[in-house]
Amino acid sequence: MNKTIILLLSIIFLTSCVQSQTEKITGIPTNDLSNIFKSQTITADIMDGIKSNPRQLELTHKLQSSIQKNWEWYQEYIKTAKKGEPLAYHPNMGITEEEYAEFLKLANDVEVESTGTEKLEIINADNKIKFKGDGRLSIYNDLTIDITNNQILYKDYTLPFLDEVNIENADNGLKSKWKGYNWAYEYPVITEETDLTDLENLNITVIRFTIGQLEKNGKIYVQIKERKLESGIKTVDNQIPIMF
Repeated sequence: MNKTIILLLSIIFLTSCVQSQTEKITGIPTNDLSNIFKSQTITADIMDGIKSNPRQLELTHKLQSSIQKNWEWYQEYIKTAKKGEPLAYHPNMGITEEEYAEFLKLANDVEVESTGTEKLEIINADNKIKFKGDGRLSIYNDLTIDITNNQILYKDYTLPFLDEVNIENADNGLKSKWKGYNWAYEYPVITEETDLTDLENLNITVIRFTIGQLEKNGKIYVQIKERKLESGIKTVDNQIPIMF
């Protein structure tokens, strides 16, 4: 057989092998969960850091300081916010209008990074996936993936399947296109009509589990997020994203 043909066949074969090994998000979550979370002990990067930008830190500090000094005004002002849009500029923010536009632009260019690694044991048996971790990853000890019912069990909460994720550009904190899935518990269910500005009477519990695969390197991204507000005060804010 011609050496060129042999070479081309080899390239095609190797490419197909690589794709079959790395493509773990297929659109069928119950199959993908078993493939992603095989019984093993992984070394996970904890992705809860943000690459610092000196200018962004400077503007954030000025903004936070001014809001703290004008807290009562701020509580009233956020009620003017339009859903899906950033808060309109006001001189009480303590920065100029040009600086605020710069701040919003920088906020959309955030990149998350690893703050360290820890071991996480994955136990996959009887169509259930459990985890065993220490330190910051102990939050995953309260998590069970129920493959049969395509749902997540976290503490006393059940998170039904929410939706597929398909991020089609790299303009996000992970700096990559990626695909994955969300499971979520919300109470009350947040809709377009939900008033999120009445802080004094705002009571919300949101728990979300996300998995995804990055296009740029094939790595798996996982996050469990738990947030609670009681009378507008944040009482729980746990979120530990990992990558492996």
